Amino acid sequence: MSSAPPLGLPPVPNLGPTFGAAYIALVISAMLYGVTCLQTFIYFMNTGKDPIWIKLLVIATLLIDTLHEALLIHVGYYYFIQNFFNPIALESGVWSIISHMFINGTAAFLVESFMVWRLYQLSNHNYLLTIPAMILVMAHLGVDYAWPVQAFLGPDLSFTRIKSLTPTAVSGFVIGSVTDVYISGTLAYFLWSSRTGFKRSNDMIYRLIQYVITTGLLTTVDNIISLALYVARPDDFYYMFFSFMMAKLYINSLLATLNSRRSIREAGGTEMISMSGSQSVPGSTTMRVHVSTMKFSDSFKEPDKVEGSMQNGKSSLVY
Repeated sequence: MSSAPPLGLPPVPNLGPTFGAAYIALVISAMLYGVTCLQTFIYFMNTGKDPIWIKLLVIATLLIDTLHEALLIHVGYYYFIQNFFNPIALESGVWSIISHMFINGTAAFLVESFMVWRLYQLSNHNYLLTIPAMILVMAHLGVDYAWPVQAFLGPDLSFTRIKSLTPTAVSGFVIGSVTDVYISGTLAYFLWSSRTGFKRSNDMIYRLIQYVITTGLLTTVDNIISLALYVARPDDFYYMFFSFMMAKLYINSLLATLNSRRSIREAGGTEMISMSGSQSVPGSTTMRVHVSTMKFSDSFKEPDKVEGSMQNGKSSLVY
């Protein structure tokens, strides 16, 4: 329902389902950016001996999220300050609202590639599983980049014309969901297969599975809801609400995974040991073992040696 046009200006449409939803998304995205900063701080306070490339990855995600937040701030400033009382400006997109899709695609690519690398390590370098996963990741990146490129190459950035890019947008949401489900499901399967007869090691594996499913579920649900709203309510910006959260959900899922390593390893206690591939050393009370339950952590662990020692019938892990 439109309000009465003051001073002969065009009628102002009901902004609740459109820019009202976008405004709420801007506020929540700023909160999530604060979470990103906090998680980054926690990571570097407890980083230990992580490889330099993981530290650079964390720095890159913080910079990407900072750029993403800057774009969203510009969106809010453009519509709510610079074009206040200018209803005509509400009919077209601004460059920053289109560009944020590049950030979504980049963040998803970095995080999903990291997850594929973990899958590669956990599956003992199984190319039959990791190559399809990486193809999905590359396809997701390509479609996420294709949508803003198509928008910028058009004659204008009107929301009416942007709606014509529906096939590309829908493809991005679908491929993103499939990619996250595939990676999370495969990781969870290998973790479940690595269960041992020790209660604490199994408890650790169950916790790892929960982290994998939860972090993958967040981005998957976001993609699915965005898809549903984009198809069901194309004239509203409800889908944009979830699109503004996308990059931050990917980045925070990565940081949460990295920051949870210590607590997960500690949850394994003193029984977290797998006897597969174990070999006793004559004349010694110490035995090196292959700890299959730690493969997941080893795929992004601090590169310390893992030793299993058997003393007086009690097992322990030394990191």
